[in-house]
Amino acid sequence: MEDSISLGKTAIRISPLGLGTWQWGDRMVWSYGKTHTDADIHEAFRVSLEGGITFVDTAEAYGRGRSERLLGECLTGAGPLVVATKFMPFPWRLRKNSLRSALRASLARLRLDRADLYQVHWPFPPRAVEVWAEGLAAADVQAGATGGDSAPD
Repeated sequence: MEDSISLGKTAIRISPLGLGTWQWGDRMVWSYGKTHTDADIHEAFRVSLEGGITFVDTAEAYGRGRSERLLGECLTGAGPLVVATKFMPFPWRLRKNSLRSALRASLARLRLDRADLYQVHWPFPPRAVEVWAEGLAAADVQAGATGGDSAPD
């Protein structure tokens, strides 16, 4: 892909088409292990990069973290990519600090020091969306506005 677009109102440039990884490691919906394997995923990732993909989206909930682990494997030596992942506000995660803990776990699975885009995946009760917005803001401040070298505390 020759053209790139801005990621929202940021200076980050991404390919107009991104690579979604919900299927990676998800047995319930996508039959991971039956219809596709780790080798298939690594090959799809390689072909995507060859096709010009520079933006990859995942989430901690995809395959119960397996998607992030597989992406982390693929990212090793892949060159610069924009990586987005998502926090799932499960009902037992009631404190905004839960978001930072989940981010640290996601970064470990991804083998990254920071995520380019961290989002709330399906915000729903029992917490107001403002709680998660405050958690996201605190995570950004901890990491540094330009992306820190370590996970937020």
